[in-house]
Amino acid sequence: MKLFRLSVISSLLCAACFGGFLFWTSQQVQQIESKVKNERRDIASVSEHIRMLKAEWDYLNAPERLEKLASQYLGMVPSAPKNLSTDFTPIPEELPSMEDASALTASGAIEDDSPQLTDLLPELASMQGGQAKQ
Repeated sequence: MKLFRLSVISSLLCAACFGGFLFWTSQQVQQIESKVKNERRDIASVSEHIRMLKAEWDYLNAPERLEKLASQYLGMVPSAPKNLSTDFTPIPEELPSMEDASALTASGAIEDDSPQLTDLLPELASMQGGQAKQ
Protein backbone atom coordinates (compact mmCIF):
# COMPACT_ATOMS: atom_id res chain seq x y z
CA MET A 1 0.00 0.00 0.00
CA LYS A 2 2.84 2.31 0.78
CA LEU A 3 4.31 1.58 -2.67
CA PHE A 4 0.99 2.49 -4.22
CA ARG A 5 0.98 5.87 -2.47
CA LEU A 6 4.60 6.54 -3.38
CA SER A 7 3.96 5.81 -7.08
CA VAL A 8 0.84 7.99 -7.03
CA ILE A 9 2.68 10.86 -5.39
CA SER A 10 5.64 10.53 -7.78
CA SER A 11 3.25 10.36 -10.75
CA LEU A 12 1.40 13.46 -9.58
CA LEU A 13 4.68 15.24 -8.99
CA CYS A 14 5.92 14.31 -12.48
CA ALA A 15 2.61 15.39 -13.99
CA ALA A 16 2.83 18.73 -12.16
CA CYS A 17 6.43 19.25 -13.37
CA PHE A 18 5.51 18.37 -16.94
CA GLY A 19 2.43 20.60 -16.71
CA GLY A 20 4.56 23.49 -15.44
CA PHE A 21 7.12 22.92 -18.20
CA LEU A 22 4.33 22.78 -20.80
CA PHE A 23 2.84 26.04 -19.48
CA TRP A 24 6.27 27.76 -19.52
CA THR A 25 6.92 26.52 -23.08
CA SER A 26 3.53 27.74 -24.31
CA GLN A 27 4.19 31.16 -22.77
CA GLN A 28 7.56 31.33 -24.52
CA VAL A 29 5.97 30.38 -27.83
CA GLN A 30 3.31 33.07 -27.42
CA GLN A 31 5.97 35.70 -26.66
CA ILE A 32 8.00 34.69 -29.71
CA GLU A 33 4.86 34.71 -31.89
CA SER A 34 4.08 38.21 -30.61
CA LYS A 35 7.62 39.35 -31.50
CA VAL A 36 7.34 37.80 -34.96
CA LYS A 37 3.98 39.52 -35.48
CA ASN A 38 5.49 42.89 -34.48
CA GLU A 39 8.51 42.36 -36.74
CA ARG A 40 6.27 41.46 -39.68
CA ARG A 41 4.22 44.60 -39.07
CA ASP A 42 7.42 46.68 -38.94
CA ILE A 43 8.67 45.05 -42.16
CA ALA A 44 5.38 45.82 -43.89
CA SER A 45 5.55 49.43 -42.71
CA VAL A 46 9.15 49.83 -43.91
CA SER A 47 8.31 48.15 -47.22
CA GLU A 48 5.44 50.59 -47.74
CA HIS A 49 7.74 53.49 -46.90
CA ILE A 50 10.36 52.21 -49.36
CA ARG A 51 7.68 51.85 -52.04
CA MET A 52 6.59 55.45 -51.47
CA LEU A 53 10.20 56.67 -51.60
CA LYS A 54 10.80 54.82 -54.87
CA ALA A 55 7.67 56.37 -56.37
CA GLU A 56 8.80 59.81 -55.23
CA TRP A 57 12.30 59.19 -56.62
CA ASP A 58 10.84 58.16 -59.97
CA TYR A 59 8.70 61.30 -60.03
CA LEU A 60 11.58 63.60 -59.08
CA ASN A 61 13.91 62.07 -61.68
CA ALA A 62 11.44 62.01 -64.56
CA PRO A 63 13.33 63.28 -67.64
CA GLU A 64 10.48 65.56 -68.70
CA ARG A 65 10.34 67.18 -65.27
CA LEU A 66 14.12 67.61 -65.08
CA GLU A 67 14.19 69.13 -68.57
CA LYS A 68 11.48 71.61 -67.60
CA LEU A 69 13.28 72.58 -64.37
CA ALA A 70 16.64 72.88 -66.12
CA SER A 71 15.22 75.24 -68.72
CA GLN A 72 13.18 77.20 -66.17
CA TYR A 73 15.83 77.73 -63.47
CA LEU A 74 19.17 77.13 -65.18
CA GLY A 75 18.42 78.41 -68.66
CA MET A 76 19.52 75.10 -70.17
CA VAL A 77 18.04 73.92 -73.44
CA PRO A 78 18.40 70.62 -75.27
CA SER A 79 21.19 70.46 -77.82
CA ALA A 80 20.12 71.18 -81.36
CA PRO A 81 21.14 68.65 -84.01
CA LYS A 82 23.21 71.31 -85.76
CA ASN A 83 25.38 71.60 -82.61
CA LEU A 84 26.29 67.92 -82.63
CA SER A 85 29.37 66.85 -84.55
CA THR A 86 29.56 63.69 -86.58
CA ASP A 87 33.14 64.27 -87.75
CA PHE A 88 35.47 62.81 -85.14
CA THR A 89 38.69 62.93 -87.18
CA PRO A 90 40.17 65.85 -85.18
CA ILE A 91 40.09 63.72 -82.04
CA PRO A 92 43.40 61.80 -81.80
CA GLU A 93 43.41 58.08 -81.11
CA GLU A 94 45.78 58.52 -78.19
CA LEU A 95 47.44 61.44 -76.51
CA PRO A 96 51.01 62.26 -77.51
CA SER A 97 53.78 61.50 -75.04
CA MET A 98 55.44 64.35 -73.13
CA GLU A 99 58.54 64.11 -75.36
CA ASP A 100 56.43 64.32 -78.54
CA ALA A 101 54.44 67.26 -77.14
CA SER A 102 57.66 69.06 -76.15
CA ALA A 103 59.16 68.42 -79.60
CA LEU A 104 56.03 69.69 -81.36
CA THR A 105 55.95 72.79 -79.16
CA ALA A 106 59.70 73.44 -79.64
CA SER A 107 59.46 73.02 -83.43
CA GLY A 108 56.65 75.55 -83.56
CA ALA A 109 54.14 73.04 -84.96
CA ILE A 110 51.95 73.77 -81.95
CA GLU A 111 51.65 77.24 -80.54
CA ASP A 112 51.55 77.11 -76.78
CA ASP A 113 50.95 80.28 -74.83
CA SER A 114 50.34 78.47 -71.55
CA PRO A 115 53.10 78.37 -68.90
CA GLN A 116 55.31 75.30 -68.90
CA LEU A 117 55.12 72.78 -66.10
CA THR A 118 58.71 73.51 -65.06
CA ASP A 119 57.74 77.18 -64.63
CA LEU A 120 54.88 76.19 -62.31
CA LEU A 121 56.84 73.78 -60.07
CA PRO A 122 58.14 76.41 -57.59
CA GLU A 123 54.63 77.81 -57.23
CA LEU A 124 53.19 74.32 -56.66
CA ALA A 125 55.90 73.59 -54.11
CA SER A 126 55.12 76.74 -52.14
CA MET A 127 51.42 75.85 -52.17
CA GLN A 128 52.16 72.36 -50.84
CA GLY A 129 54.72 73.60 -48.33
CA GLY A 130 57.57 71.57 -49.81
CA GLN A 131 60.18 71.79 -52.53
CA ALA A 132 59.45 70.55 -56.04
CA LYS A 133 62.13 68.93 -58.16
CA GLN A 134 63.13 70.79 -61.29
